[in-house]
Amino acid sequence: MLVILAALIAATAASFAARARVRNARAAVLPEIARQIQRGKPFAAFRLIREVESVLPGDPYLEELRRESLGTVSIQTAPAGAEVRVQDFFDEPDRWVYVGRTPIENVSLPVELMRVRVSKQGFGTKDAVVFNGPPSMAFTLQPATSTPPGMVQVLGGPYDLFSAQPVVLEDYGSTRTR
Repeated sequence: MLVILAALIAATAASFAARARVRNARAAVLPEIARQIQRGKPFAAFRLIREVESVLPGDPYLEELRRESLGTVSIQTAPAGAEVRVQDFFDEPDRWVYVGRTPIENVSLPVELMRVRVSKQGFGTKDAVVFNGPPSMAFTLQPATSTPPGMVQVLGGPYDLFSAQPVVLEDYGSTRTR
């Protein structure tokens, strides 16, 4: 009987805690997401959306905020299985947000200037700067031996005003002093 009572109390406490997280997400976090969008800070909104999406799955207002501030992107790599992280272009170098392992289909990402980092054990890390979230991204990873230690591969390609060749640069995130 005592075990049943303890289980009932634990279940009730867990239910109250879950409801409190939902109330906080609706009362504080959703309005903050809307404020960040109004301030032109879609990456800040993205971070907050990622925090509450498990608390408010399918919430209509959260979905509206997501559509307003995020775009849908698919990411492929050769070879598959690479980890993808993103960060606001102007963030501190260690503020990466994990997106997932490739292939990634229809993931919501901010529609703004951001850095994308693709990495896989045994392969060189690739960094890219992305503006306005293209509908798809593809990365070909090179064996780690082709990239010197402390360096990252940066993609080249056609841009609005010019075309650039791929280069290998010093890894800004690992050498920057604070």
